Amino acid sequence: ELRQALAREPNAPLGYRQLAIALGRKGDRANADLASAQASFNEGDFNTARQLAARAQRNFAKGSPGWLKADDIVNYKPPRIGQN
Repeated sequence: ELRQALAREPNAPLGYRQLAIALGRKGDRANADLASAQASFNEGDFNTARQLAARAQRNFAKGSPGWLKADDIVNYKPPRIGQN
């Protein structure tokens, strides 16, 4: 149900936080870390998001969908204020 809700509201940090808790309880650490990274990213906390995404990447197979999502967060460069 959380994944369905996030499909409708993909920018909802609370949804990702709840998903991270559920996945962590199931023992799916890689996806729990990725969900936490997405929550932090959506809150604008890019440093925390980058750290969590890097940790998630270590638990995914290189090139897998989860690894690629985490890689997008790790390599994200926020736009600088005042630049076009």
